[in-house]
Amino acid sequence: AYQRMMRDIRAGKINLILVTDISRLSRSIHDFCVLLKELDEHKAKFLSVKEQFDTSTPAGEMMIYNMVNLAQFERKQTSERVSMN
Repeated sequence: AYQRMMRDIRAGKINLILVTDISRLSRSIHDFCVLLKELDEHKAKFLSVKEQFDTSTPAGEMMIYNMVNLAQFERKQTSERVSMN
């Protein structure tokens, strides 16, 4: 589904990705950076219902990266706990 969405963004069929929570879009800083670059190249945006940060400002951009960093940390920590049990 993600690959299909990206094809549609490249084709200009999608100009906005709406998510309930940023962690539903990505839990990897690297993947999120790649996604943002691709969205920018195709004049598309994303909007998170839960996190209302204006990514056009330096402070808003920093906050969204912090949120993705926290989501990545949570994913890795959960994985670590599962493997320890």
